[in-house]
Amino acid sequence: MGAFAGAVDLNWVFGTSAGFPKSDLPVSGAFTADPSGIFTGTITGLDVSNLSSQDAFTYYVIDATKVLAIETDSHQLTLIYFDLQQ
Repeated sequence: MGAFAGAVDLNWVFGTSAGFPKSDLPVSGAFTADPSGIFTGTITGLDVSNLSSQDAFTYYVIDATKVLAIETDSHQLTLIYFDLQQ
């Protein structure tokens, strides 16, 4: 099992636009690695109806610096492109 943490910029949260957009909000996640490059896991900090909600994702590893993630729970549909920045 692996984990990651970082920051995200959000334009809005469902039900309110007050105080948005916001920059550098905390985001974290966990994943279970698989040799196929298709991982399963969670992300906390991106659910637009509840920022503290943990959502289920499938991660598709493109290479050592890029990952595509698709939300697989019933909260909403989220498509994410991660790009490692150092």
